[in-house]
Amino acid sequence: GFVGSKNLGSRLGGEAVLHQLIGTREPETIHPYGINLIGEYNVTGDMWQYTHLLEEIGIKIVSTLAGDGRLEDIQTAHRAKLNVIVCAKSLVTMARKMEEKYNIPYVSVSFYGKRDTTNAIMTIVEAFQDESLTAKAKEVIQREEAKLEVKLEPFRDILKGKKAILNTGGNKSWSIASALQDIGLEV
Repeated sequence: GFVGSKNLGSRLGGEAVLHQLIGTREPETIHPYGINLIGEYNVTGDMWQYTHLLEEIGIKIVSTLAGDGRLEDIQTAHRAKLNVIVCAKSLVTMARKMEEKYNIPYVSVSFYGKRDTTNAIMTIVEAFQDESLTAKAKEVIQREEAKLEVKLEPFRDILKGKKAILNTGGNKSWSIASALQDIGLEV
């Protein structure tokens, strides 16, 4: 963080971005299903695992804050139709203030593991209340989950009957537990 804990530093950084950058440039076009990914740090490239799926469904990523954030995109973040909080705590205040200032609703999701990714995609598309978008999302999810099942099968045999103990902190604990359960571990 910029000061104190990671969450406090991120919150203060988000406040600065909101007051100094967001809304300072207009985009060339406004997408009807444009989203901002907020609190997406993309530390290990995890964002690249799902953004192409969102785009295939018809969701446009207007900006990301902060992992792969680009100044020009962040300046146009006020024209997104939905804010998607990926890290539950760090920038929720910023999302609330964007809802007040720009009337952009927000949802909080996790893309950690199969179950969470499916739930995240459905949460995003359901926020738009568009049947064709929802249908496309279900189609993409079904295809991707089938491909994932094939890749996970050898691990299920190895891990069958095994247990995992998590010694983690923060909000990701439930997401990690969910992902481990998806491959057959008892948490």
